[in-house]
Amino acid sequence: MSDYIAGLREWGEHTGARMFPAMEWKDTFRVPLSAYPPVDFLPYEVPIVYTTRVANEMPLYSTVLLENHVDDERNARKMVLIGSVPDCPDMLFLFDQDTGAVVSLDTQEPAPQFVNSTLRDFVEFLYRFSSCFADGPGGTERFGELPEELSRNDPAAFEEKSSWWPMIFNEVMLVGE
Repeated sequence: MSDYIAGLREWGEHTGARMFPAMEWKDTFRVPLSAYPPVDFLPYEVPIVYTTRVANEMPLYSTVLLENHVDDERNARKMVLIGSVPDCPDMLFLFDQDTGAVVSLDTQEPAPQFVNSTLRDFVEFLYRFSSCFADGPGGTERFGELPEELSRNDPAAFEEKSSWWPMIFNEVMLVGE
């Protein structure tokens, strides 16, 4: 087992983990296997950016249909609810059953925004984000280098300055100044 996977598993034990039905998703969704993380869980919570506690009526891992302004369900994008933002329960994270991408959706303004190219990237970003602060001193320095490192893995996540991750890194850096 690689150090990365061992680190992910330890992180899951430390933060608390919510298992997702990996085998069912891999058998059912059209997503390539490479889009899935090497672990079958999501962290219970990553402060500021992510939680599996969902405040609305939908249970975690339920299917969400995003209609493209078409009344035909066959044209709707099928997504899975994988979490929300801790201090903003109307901001949901969804996993696209066709592409493997993760998007955010503000239920007050239902237009999905790209977050990561794959669920694998999303989990890695959460892991690396939380790891910067878990080890005590030096986290802020590592945090400053993190966007550049992560953009090598998922360049699309940083293409737009108004995208989720650039916005989060910018806000955290401003608070830290």
